[in-house]
Amino acid sequence: MKFLIICTLLVMSVYASPLLYNTNQQGSGDNDYMFKYFVKEQPIGNNFGHREMRIGNQVTGMYYVLLPDGRVQKVDYVADENGYRPTVTYLNP
Repeated sequence: MKFLIICTLLVMSVYASPLLYNTNQQGSGDNDYMFKYFVKEQPIGNNFGHREMRIGNQVTGMYYVLLPDGRVQKVDYVADENGYRPTVTYLNP
């Protein structure tokens, strides 16, 4: 009997606990962010970077990388409730 009471109290305490995460899905600004990084290492030949920003439910950004043939592949993108929409371009040296 004591076991049943303890289990009941435990279940009730779990359901009565407040939510510990943000349930707002309307883009209140709490999850907005921005970051960027760029790497250019001449002796090795590394040249790449990434920039991204989120405002509300929309993420925009771009990234690029130096390809082995000397071209730079650049991807500009938007991601939101309509999906991920990239635009890929290639820049000649």
